[in-house]
Amino acid sequence: MLANAFATVLAASALLTSAAPVSRDVLEAKDVGVLTCTTFFTGPLQYNVGGDYGYLSFTGPKNEDGLPILHSTRANGDKVPAHDFTMKNCTSNKAKSFTGSIQGGEVARGHIELTSSPGKCITRSTIPGKKHSEFVLDDCSYSDDSSQLFQSFALGPKGYGEYLGHEDSNSPYWQVSLSSQKYKDVLAKIVDTNNIINNLNFYFPTYVPGSKVKTRDVEASEVEAREVDSEDVEARDVEERDVGVLTCTTHFAGYLQYNLNGLYANISFTGPKTEDGLPILHTARANGDEVPGHDFTFKTCVSNKAQSFMGPAPAGSSGPGHFELSSTPGKCITRHAMEGKKHSNFVLEDCSYSDDSSQLLQSFALSAKGYAEFLGYRSGEKQDWRLTVSSQEYKDILAEHVVTNNIVGNIDLYFPDYYTPSGTKGKRDLEA
Repeated sequence: MLANAFATVLAASALLTSAAPVSRDVLEAKDVGVLTCTTFFTGPLQYNVGGDYGYLSFTGPKNEDGLPILHSTRANGDKVPAHDFTMKNCTSNKAKSFTGSIQGGEVARGHIELTSSPGKCITRSTIPGKKHSEFVLDDCSYSDDSSQLFQSFALGPKGYGEYLGHEDSNSPYWQVSLSSQKYKDVLAKIVDTNNIINNLNFYFPTYVPGSKVKTRDVEASEVEAREVDSEDVEARDVEERDVGVLTCTTHFAGYLQYNLNGLYANISFTGPKTEDGLPILHTARANGDEVPGHDFTFKTCVSNKAQSFMGPAPAGSSGPGHFELSSTPGKCITRHAMEGKKHSNFVLEDCSYSDDSSQLLQSFALSAKGYAEFLGYRSGEKQDWRLTVSSQEYKDILAEHVVTNNIVGNIDLYFPDYYTPSGTKGKRDLEA
């Protein structure tokens, strides 16, 4: 039996040696490069279309695979507030990379990551049956392969970003624009020419160039390594927007209530949400029970600009500033318009530190007795806001702009345990 088995092995060996050799390329493992990505800049990300600016967000619509879609507007038509993104400069361990190398007029080339979700990047995603693509939030890829054609961006010295989607040797032009849908999704498609009116640029408004950075702007037509005369660049250059930046410091932290004619109740973000998934500020549970107390932090904010979008605090008050949920740093009470309604509710959303119109949604002042006033106006443009409680099951906190603030039933937000900075406890005001 051993002799028969040995004969069988010899026969098999002969068959293998007589067969055509297997190609080495078939057996050899694919040598895929690896990217190393480092933070280049972090700040709020906007779109720019012909000088019209707005912030970009992943909070709201999702595609059929459940991936958040990059958009600029809520379902009710309001622009989204600021969200921080991080430009990562990526280099490959391969001489020829799918990301390409930094070209003339660029300061960084790589991924744009959502700062609050490390490892998640802006990614181009095709839409079935459509010629254009949308951008979604998906896992950042660090393999130097064709996945980089969906996540590669270039950043210019004035903070303008460009979607690439090509290697150095393969250079299609991409038009990036906003859809006409309710969320105004950011779209991309390949075009024959880059001379397109209203092409969208990604933009970091708070980016400050380093001393060694060239002053030349990067636009849709300037990412390639090619000669462009200075007059042509100047004609297509987009004016840089000088946006102020806020510095916010803690003034007081404690649980927050509302006061209606001497009746006090706690307020909370635990429960109802908007159609965009944002928690709504309310005072009662669905069964009518009062919500437990939650700590909030009032932060006073100052701008590096003389003319600020934050309305001035009334005399004797602290502020202007933000109300931050103490258990969730970086999330603030934010006015949120309701579709088809004159009034707004308040939601929990990312605190904005850009001194622009986003402050009209987050600015408050705090009185010496611990009462808060929603400002919602730019310095020198006083408006009066009435705050009320809805009659819905959760009793949401509502805001409405009114001609006069002498309204019966106007509510105040209130720190019952407020201490002034001098150490004197604020006296609770029980009068209407």
